[in-house]
Amino acid sequence: MESRNIRLSDGLNIVKGEKCGIVCDELGVTAACDLQEGEVIAIIPKDACLTLRTTGAANLLNDAQLSGGLGLVVALMYERSRGEASPWFPYLNLLPLCHKALPIVWESDEIHNFLLGTELHSVILEDRKLIEEDWRECIWPLTQEYPTEFPEEHFSLEHYFSAKTLVSSRSFEVDDYHGYGMVPVADLFNHKTNNEDVHVMDEPNLCIIDESVSTSDRHPVEEESNYLGCSFIDNLTNAQHHSCSTIKERNDQCRNEVLEIVLVRDVPMGSEIFNTYGELSNASLLHRHGFTEPDNPFDIVNIDYVLVMQYCTSFFSKCHVRNRIRFWRKYGCAPLTSQASEYFEIEASGKPQPELLFLLYIMHLPEKDVLAAEVALHELDTAVKADCAMNWEMKAWKTFFDFPANHLKRARCNRYTWSKSEGEIDSCIMFFFTSNVCESLIWLSEKRDQAYGQATLEEDLKLLEDARQRDNEKLFHALYLRVSERSILRRLCHHSFEELKKNRSQKRDDCLLHQKDAYTRKNMPREY
Repeated sequence: MESRNIRLSDGLNIVKGEKCGIVCDELGVTAACDLQEGEVIAIIPKDACLTLRTTGAANLLNDAQLSGGLGLVVALMYERSRGEASPWFPYLNLLPLCHKALPIVWESDEIHNFLLGTELHSVILEDRKLIEEDWRECIWPLTQEYPTEFPEEHFSLEHYFSAKTLVSSRSFEVDDYHGYGMVPVADLFNHKTNNEDVHVMDEPNLCIIDESVSTSDRHPVEEESNYLGCSFIDNLTNAQHHSCSTIKERNDQCRNEVLEIVLVRDVPMGSEIFNTYGELSNASLLHRHGFTEPDNPFDIVNIDYVLVMQYCTSFFSKCHVRNRIRFWRKYGCAPLTSQASEYFEIEASGKPQPELLFLLYIMHLPEKDVLAAEVALHELDTAVKADCAMNWEMKAWKTFFDFPANHLKRARCNRYTWSKSEGEIDSCIMFFFTSNVCESLIWLSEKRDQAYGQATLEEDLKLLEDARQRDNEKLFHALYLRVSERSILRRLCHHSFEELKKNRSQKRDDCLLHQKDAYTRKNMPREY
């Protein structure tokens, strides 16, 4: 958009892309020449971004008290309804009408069949209800009060869902004044966890723009035949193309009015240039951006608090469970919460959330040890000053780890590791990884896995490869989410089983040592 004064380096190629080997209509950016760290490869004036401040409907949206993400979606719908009269027409005309890879616009049978058991299944169903409520309560009244500015044919529920997918997958936080917005050019760069090549910077303070709920799901492109050429770039944004040196000669007085896309590492010619959308799990990536990422170190799977309570009440009385939960919460422990649900996280390595370990440990603890720990905890809370408050791990260490009867377990809790890359887990946490806790985790992992249906993990892997070969984008990423979550559960089960074997072996060794000591004492010659 030449009139918007967007500047784009001539060292960039805009290319068609693939997602994990699946052909798609999305785009990506590659280096047309060797690029160096620190180079500014694009300058985007903030008034060229579509925000609640810059849209032609700014006053109407303010009067209607529509702000945040909802307001931005309405602003996008409004500018689209204006057609060529909108200053953003060249940019909006190149966006898809709807980002169909996002699960919120899938058919109901696809949601139920593809996402069954995953973290997204219930989330998407709830999201669709909330989106429909937003439309009925906020969008439809606009079409009645301002029929000229917000015509019904451009503000239907279907249009709202479509615009919602674009804002979810492509929006950036511009600054405190503008809030979130649609940022031309910036939404072309694909995501790569922990290995991004660019940062979107807000001058003059060189603040990194929040991209954790932003941008798009374009994926790496490697084939040279996908290059679209300069004519397509001109059509893409009508942006001004400049050499990197020309871009550097910008007016310093206007720095706080622009966003800059800056390289944070060298990029060789032909390589794709990546941004990062944050440390997101595959469920979050699919939910917000419509794709999953192989070997995602931030992947997780949740175990519902309800399932943990189901386990506890299956083996203990309700009174026992209530008392132990109350004691657990005295340490400041609680499950994670999201909307109306409570849960515990299992990391990609299979490591359970420490609060879950501690809860299961307390649940199996003999009554006399609980009473002793309650006394120790009370004394500890009394002794510690308010301004020196301890976290729950330190409190647990002091009230449990120093029990004389548990000294033999110290060697065991120092030797266990979840993965070679992670190193040893904190001994205080591993101290609670007893045989009973291991058996509990095995039960929970197997029960959680049953939510995915009757198909085995190996069968899901075969279906995943078949979806890749058939270029079925929705099914592929849904299956990859299932496979990644089930793999985490399998790691949890495997690690718990291995630790259980170590505990039993240690118990046998301790028993043999005790028998040997008893035999020695019994047969030791008496002194006269």
